[in-house]
Amino acid sequence: MKIDYYFKLGELEFNTKPNSPTIEKVINWYNEWVLHPASKDYTTYLVGSFAEMEFGVYDGRPYDVDIVLVGNIKDEVSLKSLLEYGIKCGFANDVMIDIWHNDKLIDLKTKKPFIQTRSYDTFIGSVTALGNTNTTNIPLWNGDGIELDSGLYQYVYDIDTESRSWNKANKRVLNGKYKEVQIDIKTIIK
Repeated sequence: MKIDYYFKLGELEFNTKPNSPTIEKVINWYNEWVLHPASKDYTTYLVGSFAEMEFGVYDGRPYDVDIVLVGNIKDEVSLKSLLEYGIKCGFANDVMIDIWHNDKLIDLKTKKPFIQTRSYDTFIGSVTALGNTNTTNIPLWNGDGIELDSGLYQYVYDIDTESRSWNKANKRVLNGKYKEVQIDIKTIIK
């Protein structure tokens, strides 16, 4: 049976579905992505279910790799290019990369405010099989993020618990599925 895939993340469109992530794919992704000149401007953290599976206790199946860039935004246009390049390199290396910038890492204990910046505000994915198409639109925020002049999208969380990411991670920590792994990716690259 022929299955067609379509993914749209901001201005980027793809017609292939990446497979489940592996550490080898992540290393290959990083080695390509780090060649972007703006990559040196940020500390790159591996977080989420893939990081928890590799370095924590998560026993689920991750579908993507969550990457958080931390550091002062030096240039919005360069950051947007870097984020989009990260997504493109992911598809080129057969791995879905969910990459964004935070002004700081999420802290499940303190619930301090943070600012998240992404290159898109809605994820669109569709699968067509046997003539039927199933499309999913996932807005990243509740419509209250703002589009910056650079084309980046930004949301200010007054308290961490307003973020979907915080709530998902906190629930998994409370259930014993996460250990709050947030690892500088350079420490795993050989």
